[in-house]
Amino acid sequence: MAAMWFKVDDKLHDHRKSRKAGRAAMGVWVLAGSWSMDNETDGFIPEDVLSRWGTKADATRLVAAGFWNPDTHEGEPGWRFHDWARFQPSAAVTAAKRAKEHEAGLRGNHKRWHLDRGISDPDCEFCHRVPDREPDGAPDDDPIGGGESAPIPPVPVPDPLTTSSNEEVGQSDARPDIIRICDYLAEAVEENGSKRPAITKSWLTEARRMLDLDGRTEDEVIRAIDWCQRGESDRARFWRPNVMSMQKLRAKFDQMRLQAAEESRAQQPRQSRASQWLQLAADLGDQHEDIRQIGGGR
Repeated sequence: MAAMWFKVDDKLHDHRKSRKAGRAAMGVWVLAGSWSMDNETDGFIPEDVLSRWGTKADATRLVAAGFWNPDTHEGEPGWRFHDWARFQPSAAVTAAKRAKEHEAGLRGNHKRWHLDRGISDPDCEFCHRVPDREPDGAPDDDPIGGGESAPIPPVPVPDPLTTSSNEEVGQSDARPDIIRICDYLAEAVEENGSKRPAITKSWLTEARRMLDLDGRTEDEVIRAIDWCQRGESDRARFWRPNVMSMQKLRAKFDQMRLQAAEESRAQQPRQSRASQWLQLAADLGDQHEDIRQIGGGR
């Protein structure tokens, strides 16, 4: 049976939250995540389990950095991973996947050892299971008679992508770079005192379009978020309340990029006119000395 994996972002090593928590606490975070996935606790870490990898001081640092939240489960104190359900499969999904893999293994053994060899084992549940449908070529039972049975219409399957554009959606199938961008903007908005915005289908779509259609890199988008949400200039502060969604970020990206570039140029140190003249005089003096030496002058 395949093992379940605790998913870790490939940008975790350089994330500001990781730097804030420190290496020791981050080691606890990784080991605790592995333990939770193995024990199917949906991100809950009991207090008495923590001592296996670290101390309460490590847990306090993880809470301060935004990785964990204090929680109680069935009367037991502990901590829970922040946004576990957004990035990790739930215990129910994990159990269903394991059960499916287990049944697939049993079916494989049945085919190999029983079906392919023409053997019927009384202890095998598949050897005596009634087929789900008639074998190919079997006549259809038609109580009315005289015609072919009408085809059975397919059962509609809900499509998660047809949800409302403003409805918060699961992100387990979204690309990691898209999730990182959306999460980064949501965190920045929350840090500025606003309610953390929901990451909706529209957010994921606009983030993908920025990367795939507009040609932005992930680092460029992250820098734009840092500038408009954490910058201290008047221009950056202007954009702070006006860019609080992924749709606005994409729509105003070029305007902000040009303003940030102009701001950067204005902040570069400029040579004073006097220093320019001094440099010019020094250059001319060097040229005159070179000419004097070539001509044999004194």
